[in-house]
Amino acid sequence: MQKFSIRWLFLIVMIVLLIVISASNYLFSYYFYKDFFKHHIETVSDLFHEGTEKIFKPIDVFLYNIDGLVCFRILNFYEVEKTNKLLMDFMKKHPYVTSINYGDERGNGYLILNDRGQWKNRIKKAEDKGYVIWNTLDSDGKIIKKIRVKDNYDPRETVWYKQALNSQDIQWSKEYILRTTRDPGITASINLCRNSKEVVGIDITIKDLSILINKLRDSLHPKVKLYLVSDGEYVIAHTDEILIEPEKIYKVDEKNFPLLFKSLNSQEKDSEIFLDTQRWFVKIKKWKNKNRDYSLVVFIPMTVFTEKFNQNLLYQLIISLLFTFLVFFYISREYLKPLMDFAKVLPEMGSRKIKFDKYSQRNDEIGYLSKAISDASVQILKAKEMERKIQEANHFESVKRSLGEAVHRFKDI
Repeated sequence: MQKFSIRWLFLIVMIVLLIVISASNYLFSYYFYKDFFKHHIETVSDLFHEGTEKIFKPIDVFLYNIDGLVCFRILNFYEVEKTNKLLMDFMKKHPYVTSINYGDERGNGYLILNDRGQWKNRIKKAEDKGYVIWNTLDSDGKIIKKIRVKDNYDPRETVWYKQALNSQDIQWSKEYILRTTRDPGITASINLCRNSKEVVGIDITIKDLSILINKLRDSLHPKVKLYLVSDGEYVIAHTDEILIEPEKIYKVDEKNFPLLFKSLNSQEKDSEIFLDTQRWFVKIKKWKNKNRDYSLVVFIPMTVFTEKFNQNLLYQLIISLLFTFLVFFYISREYLKPLMDFAKVLPEMGSRKIKFDKYSQRNDEIGYLSKAISDASVQILKAKEMERKIQEANHFESVKRSLGEAVHRFKDI
């Protein structure tokens, strides 16, 4: 059976070590890279939570302020221009607020609306059935134009009025189409002065949340998908997976949002799912705002983990191969070549004195071995010389004995 030379055996061992190290490096690097991405998602989720809080919190605070102002009779919605000024100042600071509404138990209503930069009022008087008055306002809230319009509007029939009527705190509505702008939106409302049946509601459009969620997507990766879901039922913001149709509220369904539908029906909070041969990592962050539960669902395709990771791994493999070659070259030159030189001269042991001047100065095992071989060659030569002299002496003694015996026999004759 033919055996490998030590050079090839060493090369095979180096290749096996390289493969094992590369595989281990892949597994550990993949794990840590994925773990890093998880922490990055947590950071993005916290940023989105903070972003939504910057939208929701000022509205909550302002509603409490209005409650106090009305209860202490500082604010009266029937003083239209004074009320306009107060509410417009707030809306200018928070442009995502599209309108602020007021209604009482008699059916009187007030609304201030920022209609794409144009300020308007809608006044509903209970006695003026079937009609409302629309006021056009200047930048200070003063009425510059009035028009009486046929409209059967009644604030008592609205979402925001009904939800706050029997509540002791601020209530956030489900998503619905706002009557004023016809955009999908949500409304926060409060029953003023506890059971007074006077209600104030603040409308915001949810398209602003989609803008926020797309900015966060860009900070993660272009292929990442994000969804903001309320009460596990309505998709109120997402990263442009489908073309948004006007005046439509989207529910979590398998047709429009198959990936989201599958993940929300999964039992695990954080999991990996497959859809259309694509593997996705899912992260869900939940929080509560008053009476509503919100979930930020983040989907990351596994290609995001692997595309740059594989490229980095290729660079690592090339560097490892180069390093392996250099190590092999060094060991071959410093250790394998001397061993081959020793193997070549060993057959000459005993025939001549062997010296390894270029190796004998080394202080490692090769140096010790070269000195040992040189010393052994000298000792073998000395032993051979001694053996030759002994053989010559024995031969002389044998000749001497033979001659003695011959002389003795000659005398006897």
